[in-house]
Amino acid sequence: MRILLVIFFSFLFNPAYATTETGTQIWNLNIARFAIDTDRKWEAYIEIQPRYDVNTPSRGRILFRPGVWFNIDQKQSITLGVLDLTDIEFNFKEFRIWQQYQRVDPIEATALSSTSLTLLNRTRLEERFAQGQSDIGIRIRHMLRAQGSFQSGTPWSWVLFDELFIGINHNKSQPSPGFDQNRAFVGARYDFRDGHFSAEFGYLNQFLRGTMNHAPLLFLNYR
Repeated sequence: MRILLVIFFSFLFNPAYATTETGTQIWNLNIARFAIDTDRKWEAYIEIQPRYDVNTPSRGRILFRPGVWFNIDQKQSITLGVLDLTDIEFNFKEFRIWQQYQRVDPIEATALSSTSLTLLNRTRLEERFAQGQSDIGIRIRHMLRAQGSFQSGTPWSWVLFDELFIGINHNKSQPSPGFDQNRAFVGARYDFRDGHFSAEFGYLNQFLRGTMNHAPLLFLNYR
């Protein structure tokens, strides 16, 4: 938990980023998972993610990311999927294949939460095929996420996550291997009574090479 806080605030207040260009965007993440078999070992995964630039209304991106999800056990899962990305302003498209491993663990109570606390680790590998380019960009990303209830019995909880992106190879989309971007998020979550639907809202900080974006993020999840 402390690791997440240190990473998040280091990106916000590190003097090295004071001279970077900044932008404001609006992000919306919509995810649904549907059981394929009766014991819910296999699930269909669908993600739709629009993003808009506040300063340039005509600029935006839409990401469509379907996949097949396999639950190894109650804590672990693996996923295989594809992604279609459309950049509205520049009429640009990108196709990806992605593989993912995820583990969810309950952890002991901390000073920030005397109630339930959940830690998520997610590692995703992406093979990126950009329009008009013959080479393949390979990127790995890892997310560390913590979620804890504000108090026992409430549907509200707090959420923190940090996700680091690392380019593996040299290609036209990735000028050199190494750091690609970092995303840090802080927000609140509400779990609806039906047990299938949840909503999260908060602040996302995206730091790329030379650019920092500030974005309100609305995350809708159905399972």
